[in-house]
Amino acid sequence: TDTLANGKVKYDGFGYDRGHLAPSADFRWSAQALSESYFYSNMSPQVADFNRGGWADLEAHLRGYVYDHPHSELYIVTGPLLTDSLAVIERGVNKVSIPDTFFKVALDLRAGQAIGFLMPNRALTYPIDHYAVTVDEVERVTGLDFFPALAEAAAIEAHLDKAYWFEALAQGDVEPLYPPSLPRDHFNTIQARDHMNSGKAVVICGKVVSARYSRAGHVWLNLDKRYPNDICSVMIRKEDLVHFSGDPSELFKGKVIAVKGKIFPLSGKPVVSLKREEDVQDLADAL
Repeated sequence: TDTLANGKVKYDGFGYDRGHLAPSADFRWSAQALSESYFYSNMSPQVADFNRGGWADLEAHLRGYVYDHPHSELYIVTGPLLTDSLAVIERGVNKVSIPDTFFKVALDLRAGQAIGFLMPNRALTYPIDHYAVTVDEVERVTGLDFFPALAEAAAIEAHLDKAYWFEALAQGDVEPLYPPSLPRDHFNTIQARDHMNSGKAVVICGKVVSARYSRAGHVWLNLDKRYPNDICSVMIRKEDLVHFSGDPSELFKGKVIAVKGKIFPLSGKPVVSLKREEDVQDLADAL
């Protein structure tokens, strides 16, 4: 195996990270526990972009929850979805299965809140809140009963309050629009990434959750997610403001819109260049 710069370990020659199920960073309170987090029983083959991307983001999010709620009692159960039909690492002696999906459930006993996650073992394109489900749903696909001794289990496991677990959702962020619900040749804010630098004007749909002026006088609209969690933005240059009937930061704020324009990357994220008001459609009645 090879140890990477970030401390992750890669299955040598097999193309998968040796992904932690329970993250090593959760065991810094004990040198022994930290060392034992590297046992093979706590490892599973994970696609590198998944292990170092969405899975790591979820681990960090739950650690952040504990930091923000120091009096919480957070119980976490995690693992792979295992079936007899999974592919295996053929050249490995033990023919280790390569999971298609990993799960994680978390229960804050004092708050009476629980959440589950089902994440495919691949590079994730959506924010981690997209993969949140009820604990009941994780139990359904795994066949496991996670908290059988909990008297309130039925009610807690059937309920999911995403805004409780993701503060940004409570403050106005929303999930990207469901692609099949959009009109033909319209794309959501995640799909916008596929059209960066295409040189063609495309239509991107999302909710304007924040708006601001830059120091240069340009207007920036964040779609679906606010900074620093932004996934797609709209930029109106200062010289193009004359093509709008009013202040764009007020005209579109809080609305679900379809924006037509060319997309360019900024810090790896898609930005739609909007030139005129006629290229914006209010989707309130279209969805």
